[in-house]
Amino acid sequence: MPQVSIITPTHNRTQFLPAIWKCVREQSVHDFEWLVLDSSRHAAPIFESISDARVKYLHNPNRMTIGAMRNALCEAATGDIIALFDDDDFYAPHYIASMLSLMDREDADFVKLLGFYVYHRQHGVFGYWDLEKNLDIHYRFGPDGVIAGHFIPADGNGRLGFGFSFLFRRRVWEASHFLDQDWNEDGLFAEAAVRQFKFAGTQDIDCSCLHIVHTCSTSISYPQYLLPSALLARLFPGFHG
Repeated sequence: MPQVSIITPTHNRTQFLPAIWKCVREQSVHDFEWLVLDSSRHAAPIFESISDARVKYLHNPNRMTIGAMRNALCEAATGDIIALFDDDDFYAPHYIASMLSLMDREDADFVKLLGFYVYHRQHGVFGYWDLEKNLDIHYRFGPDGVIAGHFIPADGNGRLGFGFSFLFRRRVWEASHFLDQDWNEDGLFAEAAVRQFKFAGTQDIDCSCLHIVHTCSTSISYPQYLLPSALLARLFPGFHG
């Protein structure tokens, strides 16, 4: 049994899969399995050339919600700890190690980033969103571009959303599954989890993850801080746009 089961739902995003596979295989923690559930009409060709026994590719052309896909992947996972990797984000090689360290230090069952770096691919704009602060001015990074505006969490507790950085023990999912829906299934899962299990969060001081926004994104980010784009290569040397 692997220590960590990395799960990735995907649909019609074959162009992103080589990059996320690179992030997975370069993790400094090697005791993992990677489970991918693809609801695209056709199977992704990349998996025909992957011979790593840790990779389990599941193709089901019947359209499923993101919540249903996450549940199916959690059900198939064999590790005690489940890590959510979105197909379009960047995870540095030390990402899982850093999150496992947080989990161990805090003796937590569920951990996530409470602040993260975000990059808008089409506009080349780089920022940071501290989910623990709500300032007057936030920048809206969405599929339609980048604008300045005011952010009010839709659920009243926005810090628990954004499942791309979730790590949790299997028993957390067994106690409360993801809802069968495409939006906020991660935030509602997190709210249920923190009511029953010990939670810990952290700012991304180690530059371990880069949340990427693009024209096909299904979520919107509201960073308070814009950063010089020249810092991107220094903070995330493995990311190549």
